[in-house]
Amino acid sequence: MGNLKEKLRQVKVTGLLMFVFVIPPAFAQSNKTSHSNSEGDVYKPSADAIRAATVNSYIKGETERYDAAYFNNINDSKKVRLKMKRAADLGTFESWGADLAIDGEGPVGLDGNPIFLHYNSIKAERDGRDAWGEAQTVCATLVYAAEWKKKCIAKLTKDKSKLSDANKSKTCTLQIGDLSLHHRNVDKDTGRCDLGHKSHYNGTCVDVRPAGLTAGSGQPKKVVDLTTEATKFAKSIGATYTIWQAEGHYDHFHVCFPDRSTPDSTLSKNAIGKGPLAGCYGLNQSKKK
Repeated sequence: MGNLKEKLRQVKVTGLLMFVFVIPPAFAQSNKTSHSNSEGDVYKPSADAIRAATVNSYIKGETERYDAAYFNNINDSKKVRLKMKRAADLGTFESWGADLAIDGEGPVGLDGNPIFLHYNSIKAERDGRDAWGEAQTVCATLVYAAEWKKKCIAKLTKDKSKLSDANKSKTCTLQIGDLSLHHRNVDKDTGRCDLGHKSHYNGTCVDVRPAGLTAGSGQPKKVVDLTTEATKFAKSIGATYTIWQAEGHYDHFHVCFPDRSTPDSTLSKNAIGKGPLAGCYGLNQSKKK
């Protein structure tokens, strides 16, 4: 009789343990995420995570990559800084015909060279102090520079350029100038920011100079032609407008990208949604785990 009672007690304890540790299938099913379906859970990363993944796909080094938190716009101006480090050569690239100082270089790209260089002739704005912009603009600037380099090198190769591979890379590396300053100082009379342009106020526009450009309008035809191609390419992937070969824009060109207020429905239908800048605007977010 004693043995029977002991066996019954063990059965009760075992059943209790099974009830505690074995999760019924129905209960497990009810705890799936709200966006689950017959094909499994759907993961929707944030726009910042998509931007980080987009730029990182062009960057070779692990230490130079962006993360989602970097694009969170946590400062009061709602801007983030285009990442760069001090250039190895802080002088001018006279062999390229450049007359403004190169003070920074972007992350190393998949080809082992910097994706872009940073230039500025104003000492107070060196070290990237003028390289702040809206998150999508910072992303778009890097992607544009990387995509243009590939297209440019392919064009030079097709045209049977006599340049070495190293010099093709140099020639096709965009030199980034002003985006915007971290703060938003604007002259109340002229509407211009400290960088001299109204359009540099919000951080949606960037000054760009391909290698070889010098001050003034007397540019070699091959340099002008290549620069014109660079502006056309910017428009083809979603830039809203460019300024080139106009007053104040003979030694560089001006590129503006859509701002953060542009509806996704609009972006999805134009060149942004169909090209390499889509991720910079957080488009195509739905991905399976």
